[in-house]
Amino acid sequence: MTFIIIFLSVIIIPIGVLFLYLTITEYKPKDMEDAIIYRKTKDLDWKTNLTVTTFNIGYAGLDKSRQKTSNEIKLSKHFKREKAFDNLISLTNTIKSIDSDFFLLQEVDHDSARSSNTNQIENISQDLKEYNSSFAYNYNSKYVPFPINNPVGGTHSGLLNLSKYKFLKSTRYHLEGQETYPKSIFFLKRCMLINEYQLPKDKKLYIINTHFSSYDKDNLFRTKQFEDMLGYISSLAESKDNYIVVGGDFNYLMDEKKYTPETPSWLMTFPESLKESEFVPVFDSKVNTMKGSDDLEFTIDGFIVSKNIGVVKCKTLNEGFELSNHNPVSLTFKLK
Repeated sequence: MTFIIIFLSVIIIPIGVLFLYLTITEYKPKDMEDAIIYRKTKDLDWKTNLTVTTFNIGYAGLDKSRQKTSNEIKLSKHFKREKAFDNLISLTNTIKSIDSDFFLLQEVDHDSARSSNTNQIENISQDLKEYNSSFAYNYNSKYVPFPINNPVGGTHSGLLNLSKYKFLKSTRYHLEGQETYPKSIFFLKRCMLINEYQLPKDKKLYIINTHFSSYDKDNLFRTKQFEDMLGYISSLAESKDNYIVVGGDFNYLMDEKKYTPETPSWLMTFPESLKESEFVPVFDSKVNTMKGSDDLEFTIDGFIVSKNIGVVKCKTLNEGFELSNHNPVSLTFKLK
C-alpha cells in the first residue's frame, strides 16, 4: 500500500498535472489571424527587378556538427548558449551578405530550450534594421517531454518575414494537415505567413512563407497542407492584378527529374494539381538545398509563383551546410 501511494505521488500525479497543464495551454491558432509585427520602416519606391530569399536556418542548432540524425527530436541535447549565439551571429551575417529585398526564414526560435533560449527573432530583426519584420508561430509548445532521457523542453519557433518594402498587412494562415489531440500538444501547427503589398495602379503583391511537414508517413499531412495552400493562392490569382510568390521549405522534391527508386520514401514530388494550376515551381537544379543525416542531398527549398511573375534567375547559394542543414535560395523576379 505504501509503495502504491509513493508511486502515485512521485510519478503518476506529477505526470497527470503536467499533461493537464499542457492541455490547457495548448497553442490553438485561428484559421487566419494577424501576424506578430516587430517593425515597420518607411516605404520605398518599387524597383523593376526584385529579389526574395528563402532560408531554413535550423534554429541555429543544425550546423555541421549536428547533422547526423534522421529524427530532429533526437537533437534535444541542447547547445551551450555561447555556441547558439555564435551560430546565430554567423547565420545573420550570411543573411545580411545576400542583401535581398525580401527574406523568408523558417525554424526561427524564441525562448526554446533546444537553442538555449536565445531570441532569434529579435536578434535577426535588430541586425537588419532597414527591414520590416513579421513573425508567425508554427511550433509553440510549453514543454515537449520526449525523448524521456533528454526531453526537448519548451519549443517556440516559426516563420520570420523580412522586407525592405512596407507591407499593408501580415497574416498567419493555418494549414490543414495537423496532428490530432493529444499529439497536437507536442507537435507543429503548420501555417503560411502572408505579407500583402500595395503596388502602383491598384495591383498587389503577396509574398508568402511556408514550411510543410517533414518525414510525413504516407505523405498525408503534407498533401493536405499543399492542397490547402494551393487553394488559397488560387483564390488570390483569380484577380489578374495580384502577383504571388510562395517561398519556403516545401519538403517536396522540387526537381522531379531527380526522383529515382532510391529516393527516400518520405520524399515525394509535388502533387499533379500544381501542373493543372496557374502556378509554376521555381528552383535551382544545379545546387541542392538540404543535406540529410545520411549525407544525401536534395532540393526541397525554392518557390512557387503565379504565371504573371517574370523569373529572371533562381540561384541556390552554396554555403556547404556549415551552419544549417539547408542552403539559402534566392529568386530574382519582375512583375509582368
